[in-house]
Amino acid sequence: MDIKRLSRSLSVRLQAITIILSLVGIAYGVKSYLHVHEKVGAEASDIFFNDLLIQLASGVVLNILASYIIYRIASKPLRVLSEVMRTLTKGNLEQDVPYTTDGTEIGSMARKVEIFKKNALDKRSLEAEQKILEARTKEEKSKAM
Repeated sequence: MDIKRLSRSLSVRLQAITIILSLVGIAYGVKSYLHVHEKVGAEASDIFFNDLLIQLASGVVLNILASYIIYRIASKPLRVLSEVMRTLTKGNLEQDVPYTTDGTEIGSMARKVEIFKKNALDKRSLEAEQKILEARTKEEKSKAM
């Protein structure tokens, strides 16, 4: 996967937002620590520094967790639906459409893909019936001749 395509990915953008928000929180923590260190002294600011390290560690853990949740909720289902749509456009109408029972936006999209699949199956069926009808008409004409 190339960098340009990766940078347009929804999950990468959402993960970047969570990282930026965490960095903003940590930056304010560092600013506050430096302020306390300057005004009160090194000894009193040690407790504050320990809290800052805990904030940093929990920020890293929460960002990893948020990335995983974003992947499971949005990125993976969108990637799967995209692959299903690609398969359907190539004419493979036996492909199952997942997530159609979900009550989420992903489920709504999946139900719309299912409608496209059903319409394509109906069209295929009508075309087959049309060919059979044309063959019968030709046969009847040749018998009449």
